[in-house]
Amino acid sequence: MVLWICYKNEKKLLYLILPVSVLLLFSTVYIRAHYVIDVVAGIIFTPFVYTLSMNLFNALSKRYTNQNSYILTNEYSNQRSKKSA
Repeated sequence: MVLWICYKNEKKLLYLILPVSVLLLFSTVYIRAHYVIDVVAGIIFTPFVYTLSMNLFNALSKRYTNQNSYILTNEYSNQRSKKSA
């Protein structure tokens, strides 16, 4: 996931983190903590999870930001006072 974020945002940081990540991938396979197919599936699955989570975050933050800003406006307060009167 970190590699994907660096690829999308910080290209210079990618060149620093890439060798460490590759060594980490090889070491997890070497010590038999994961199979090769697990590592390949993680590499393939990461962009989908990243895109889905960013879209979900943006949609929810837009939805709840608009709702909260509506609550804080005077228009909402005026409607509340009219209902209680």
